[in-house]
Amino acid sequence: TCQSQQLLFPRTIELSANQMPMILEILDILKFIGFDLGHFGGNSLIVNGIPPQFSGLDEQKLIETLLNDYESTSGETKLKQNESIAWGMAQQYANQQIHSINYEEQLFILEELFSMNENQITRNGQPIMAKIGTDTLFDLFNKRKK
Repeated sequence: TCQSQQLLFPRTIELSANQMPMILEILDILKFIGFDLGHFGGNSLIVNGIPPQFSGLDEQKLIETLLNDYESTSGETKLKQNESIAWGMAQQYANQQIHSINYEEQLFILEELFSMNENQITRNGQPIMAKIGTDTLFDLFNKRKK
């Protein structure tokens, strides 16, 4: 379980009627990655803490963005639940240009990346990684020596 940055004053946020079932569906995963959330009744959610890398952000916008990303990447023909959340977290993380993550977070991201069996491309169609042979590496370094 990742650490959570506790809020000085817990925040209650209102979600739409279709967002509440989604958040409840992925609540355990969000807690695992550092969100300290609870259902406050109806469409209300209480936010006690968030992952440290997102401290200082508007909790309402952060959670709504994660839910929107989750909704657009999950489903039968799309990504699994944890893959979808990993995509959303990675995008939020990159958007905030935060440059230091702890070792556990690095491992979590790498494990999620390497656990994906297929579709190792971004949602924009760009490759996430590529295999480079020794010949290509040799050519790259030889060109720089010249």
